[in-house]
Amino acid sequence: MLSIILPTYNERENIAPLVEAIHQCVSEPLEVVVVDDDSPDRTWEVTAALEKRFPSVRLIRRMGKKGLTDSLREGISHARGEKLLWMDADFSMPPEAIPFLSAALETHPVAIGSRYIQGGKDARRDFLPVFLSAVFNRLAYLLLGGLTDYTTGFVAARREVLEKIPFSGNYGEYCIRFLCEARRIGCLIKEIPYECRPRKKGDSKTFTSPVETLRHGKDYLWTLLSLWLKR
Repeated sequence: MLSIILPTYNERENIAPLVEAIHQCVSEPLEVVVVDDDSPDRTWEVTAALEKRFPSVRLIRRMGKKGLTDSLREGISHARGEKLLWMDADFSMPPEAIPFLSAALETHPVAIGSRYIQGGKDARRDFLPVFLSAVFNRLAYLLLGGLTDYTTGFVAARREVLEKIPFSGNYGEYCIRFLCEARRIGCLIKEIPYECRPRKKGDSKTFTSPVETLRHGKDYLWTLLSLWLKR
């Protein structure tokens, strides 16, 4: 079974269309684990209604807790599938790519969506995050090698890999660390091209302002340099 983990915070307008799109795109046995950080817009309420429509949907409402890394960690701990995939809940990551990532796990222990291999694209409208992401991932490729998109956040992995690698980091740093550690222990990682699109509705949680964008960039850069120095 494939478990898809969707960490959410104020995604009320996106969660129902996304769950519906996932079920249209995925034909294999499936569960969708929505991990909501008690969203003020009541995303959890919409998800509770989805549980009644889709037996595969499970809601985890986290009270008094916040943070992407912790949400993913909790979702993974509750997931029942032997294959796990996580993605953003804002339609920036196309549900149509899920079957390709899942299929890649038949031959690779980890698969990621990449914006930077042939066929991939970063189609977001905001210049600064697009530019910084491209520059950072080029630098990461030069320093760490192997992968073109260390900050993808669109990841699939076999359960046994996730049992070996704990998540750490405050936000997207977890992805850089996870992929670096997976390569270190000998995991072959398959990159699948995808088009990163502008979020469908609502506001970004990561790039709320140029200052916040640069702050995240600083954290990513520090993580990259620390991993490079440990090699």
